[in-house]
Order: sequence, then C-alpha cells, then structure tokens
Amino acid sequence: MPHNFSLQRTAPSTSDSLADNPHQVAPAKNRTHATVEILAEMILSGALPADSSLPSERELSLRLGVSRNVLREATKILQSRGLLSIRHGARTTVNSLRNEPVQQAVSGALYGSDNALVQLTEVRLTLEVSIAELAAQRATAKDIATLREFVQNLQAGISDATRYAEWDVAFHRALAEATHNSIFVLLLDSVAAMLRQSRDLALMHTEPRTSLPDHERIFEAVENHDAARAANAMRSHLERQKAAFRTYEK
Repeated sequence: MPHNFSLQRTAPSTSDSLADNPHQVAPAKNRTHATVEILAEMILSGALPADSSLPSERELSLRLGVSRNVLREATKILQSRGLLSIRHGARTTVNSLRNEPVQQAVSGALYGSDNALVQLTEVRLTLEVSIAELAAQRATAKDIATLREFVQNLQAGISDATRYAEWDVAFHRALAEATHNSIFVLLLDSVAAMLRQSRDLALMHTEPRTSLPDHERIFEAVENHDAARAANAMRSHLERQKAAFRTYEK
C-alpha cells in the first residue's frame, strides 16, 4: 500500500519557508523542465521513496514555487518516464525502480550498435502495433480521456520540439497503460532512455507536423475501438520512423 510522504520529514533540508527551500524552482525560461529535473532527482535519490504518495498538489506547488499547471505538466512528463503513477481520484505515487537493471542492459546493448535506432524501431513495431490493437479493444473512457489530453498537448506543442518529444513519449506510454497489461508498460519503460533519444532524432529529420497526423489517426482508431485501424496506423507511423533512422545511421 502506498504511504503518505512529507517533504519536510524525508528531506529535512527542505524548509517550510519558500525563501529557504533548496528545492524551489528558480526563475527560468522553462520552469516545467526545471521542475521535472528536481522531482526526478528527489525520486532517484530516495528523497521521494518508491510506493510513497506525493504531497498534495497545493503543498508541492508551494514548496517548489511553481504554479499548479507547471506541476501538473511536470508530473505527466515523469509519468511518461515511468517514475510516477497518476490515477484519477487518488494521490500520485512514486514508482518502484525494480526494472532499472533491465533498462540498463537493454540501453547498453542498443548504444553499442551501429544501427541502434533502426533495431529499436523494429522492436517497437513488434511491440507497439500489438499495444495499439489491444488498447483499441480495452481502453476505458478514462484511458481515452487521457489519450485525448496527450494528443491535445502534442497539437499545442507542435512548435516546440523538446515539449513535443516529451508528449510523444507520454502518448505511447498511455497507450500501453490502456491495454491494462502491466508487462507492456514495463517493456516500454525498459527502453525509456532510447525512446526519448529516438524521438529527439526523429524530430531532427522530420517536422512535428509530419508526426502529428499519425498520432491523431492512432487516437481516433482507439477512441472508436477499431483495433485493425489502430494497428495499421501505428505500423505506418513506426515504418516512417524506421526509414528516417536508416537514412540517419548510414
């Protein structure tokens, strides 16, 4: 059972006074990115323990000195990285990092290859086409609402490649969660770092406007519970990425 967590109790250096708070986000151009990095550091260092609940949105936004909207965006990005679990009607919880050795082994093998991104996309074709098909069959109204929100974020972030890549990862992870098979989520998380790199490189060679219609088609198929169309849309999306990576890695 997740247990409640107090920043003050677990991280005594975090003062109740915002002026003395070492984890408060300093004024910056990208406050969301800064908030993501601070929370990720606290999770990885154990200051936010696995299976603990985050403080309330109000408390955490005050302690970090950011708006609730910035905090919400940051926690969704951390969810896409597999560090947090966000559930409707419940406190956000810190995930266990038990699959970290798997992540390291898979990423190590891929980074040692001359065509790592093509290999990764071949794995994704096998994995994510099935994910899209099952998500279309199993997605609940809440799953569809989450996916719709991520598509809207992709649409809003189309001029910002960094934010677009983060929402891209979040969308694909939400699809895996919509299968209601935790193994799919673990498998995606095991190559999380490579997935983020692949998104960044894909956006170096293609405009977000090229990728966005793919995500919209995948979402529409899942929303309509059309499994065959969802699988085909995902396959087309990943085949385009694979072709782009082949050109890049030549």
